Amino acid sequence: MNDNDLSFLKMKVYNIFMLMFLCLCSGFVCAKPQSIAEDQWAYWDKSIGADDLSVLLFNIKKNIKYKWPAVHSESFSIKLSLDQQKFQKEFRLLSIALMQQIEDYVEFSEREKSDVFYDKLNSMIKLRDLVSKYPSYINWVLADSINRFIYLNLRQRVAFHDMEIEASRKTLAKLDNYKLDISAIQMIVELELDQVLDKEIEHGVDSFRKGLQAEMGMSQDMVNLYIENIGKDVTVFRAIWDYLAPPGSSMMIPNNLLEATTLSLLAKRELSLLLWRMVYTDYYIRTALPLLVKYKEKEKKFSINDDYQKIRLTLGKDMGKYKSLGAKLIGQRNASGTVLNMLQLIKRGGTEQEFYLR
Repeated sequence: MNDNDLSFLKMKVYNIFMLMFLCLCSGFVCAKPQSIAEDQWAYWDKSIGADDLSVLLFNIKKNIKYKWPAVHSESFSIKLSLDQQKFQKEFRLLSIALMQQIEDYVEFSEREKSDVFYDKLNSMIKLRDLVSKYPSYINWVLADSINRFIYLNLRQRVAFHDMEIEASRKTLAKLDNYKLDISAIQMIVELELDQVLDKEIEHGVDSFRKGLQAEMGMSQDMVNLYIENIGKDVTVFRAIWDYLAPPGSSMMIPNNLLEATTLSLLAKRELSLLLWRMVYTDYYIRTALPLLVKYKEKEKKFSINDDYQKIRLTLGKDMGKYKSLGAKLIGQRNASGTVLNMLQLIKRGGTEQEFYLR
């Protein structure tokens, strides 16, 4: 058995283990006593129904009586029992209500004191960790949206406020705990589709290799070296995305972006759009934001009007440890180019609509 076969076997064992874990812990694929299910829903209905997210966030700091469960799409849930279908529908409705509360809560004022601002951000990160504890389609939509809200607010704060580098770094470290995981992505996609994707992934990776040879004129050895350099996760993710995406759609600009808003994704399962969003979110919070903080920390005469030459002289091109999977997938390899793009977005005043949050 070679290294690739061993890695593949490990991934399948991991997927099986995680599926069993979801069944045992979330209780929404396997049966659960109805009384416990009703208590769990009632608890969250009351928590979200308070119309004030700060109450829920305060409770998260103390103790949560009932965990937020794995919440699946309607397309997946129709395969469950009637009781479980009802339960899933109730939590999908709660997810929409929770998202609407988050929208109101995260409109932070740039004039807020540092400790208040970062306390809100850290509370939102705890909420993200809570809803993503049990991976599932709806939970990933919620977690991705929370990450994007945090990114938008933190980006503006870093750009316009001085002397908060340490607070920014601590928040970024917590944000970094959530990252693209190819094994988890394959597991959830297969769970949602009720289909094993091994052959589809193998076909997609093979097509990618042949494309490099045909379009780029690479030899077999060059292809092997290139794939080794970008990492196997990149080729596997691309294969999964290509299989899910509508015909003629590209990972850079999917052809159905109008359906990529949070509420659209909560209402209707669109796996390719969710994965597309997750790629860019990974890039935003694990590459772009940390590089912006690093640049501001090193450049004593920082300005949002800094040009590429000034940024390059201070920061250089190498991304170093900030080369996230998201950055690899969208082809961003230049640290200074990333920071310049961030500054241009900040000057333009990127809105929640631009980030498909509304």
